[in-house]
Amino acid sequence: MNFLAHRARAYLAKLPPAVAGQGGHAATFAAACRLVEFGLSYETALPLLCDWNAAHCLPPWGEGDLRHKLADAFRRTAPKQEFTAASANGRPVTTAQMPRIKTADAQSGRPISNPSASGFRDSELSRLAPHFQPGTSQEFTALAKLRGLSRAGLALASERGLLRFGRYHGAAAWCALDASHRNGCARRMDGATWASSGAKSLLFRGAHAQWPVGLAEAQPFPVVLLCEGAPDLLAAFHFMALLGKEAYCAPVAMLSASYRLPLAALPHFAGKRVRIFAHHDAAGYAASARWLAAIEPNARAVDAFAFAGIRTRDGGAVNDLNGFAHAEANDENERLLTNLLP
Repeated sequence: MNFLAHRARAYLAKLPPAVAGQGGHAATFAAACRLVEFGLSYETALPLLCDWNAAHCLPPWGEGDLRHKLADAFRRTAPKQEFTAASANGRPVTTAQMPRIKTADAQSGRPISNPSASGFRDSELSRLAPHFQPGTSQEFTALAKLRGLSRAGLALASERGLLRFGRYHGAAAWCALDASHRNGCARRMDGATWASSGAKSLLFRGAHAQWPVGLAEAQPFPVVLLCEGAPDLLAAFHFMALLGKEAYCAPVAMLSASYRLPLAALPHFAGKRVRIFAHHDAAGYAASARWLAAIEPNARAVDAFAFAGIRTRDGGAVNDLNGFAHAEANDENERLLTNLLP
């Protein structure tokens, strides 16, 4: 058991009993949330919650109920630095001793300090999130046409809470975001660039740009598809729906190849089977190697998919997962498709 798991177990041991009819549900859910805040993976947290349940809950919950509560906790909260911060020798460290992670303000391009958990709640994304909604049939159809992806895949992304639609900077937009409100970006529905930056993807102000989008939502699933960028996040859902992998896989997105995985994110990969889909370019290969090295000590298994040599139906190069949706039909690409997802 790792140090954070030991700390989490000790913390839970001090919590009051959860008694039916006396706020037992709320107390049990609070315990589940605290395990998430310690940065534990679903697989590590569940046995701890089961042990706490046996010792503290009157009457004890069934394992199915605990699984539901823990999955809900991963949807509703996220790791907190005051619990995840620990030095290599196992002693707690202060916030001042933690490395400062720099992100980029999407509007100005200037670096900003890593925001605190309260900063996420006060970020632009947190304020705008209630105005972004799950997609309508018309929005799924329009985005499917724009990206060359299936409506079924987009509907699945919306159902998982990682795809939302609304207006941003005066334009109809689709957004990659999750329930943590730590990070997210917006792209125009017409495929044009944003006038404020000249880029197609616009990061929300105050976002923790390096935080993987969809990480908490991935905890109940054994396989993580780590993608580069929002379009590949959608493409991962497209291939999940196509290959019938919905029950096993969870797409997670790093919104740029330039970002490093935060230390607090690494425990979420513990025990997972991870496949990395970085772009077929120098930045993508560098990112793939960097992410693989960071994830490997925690994951059950990790590898990376290479797009080199794959051609589209019109003869162009396939450079990313979204592009693979347009790959030419041949025996080799059919073999690659069959083995695309773990």
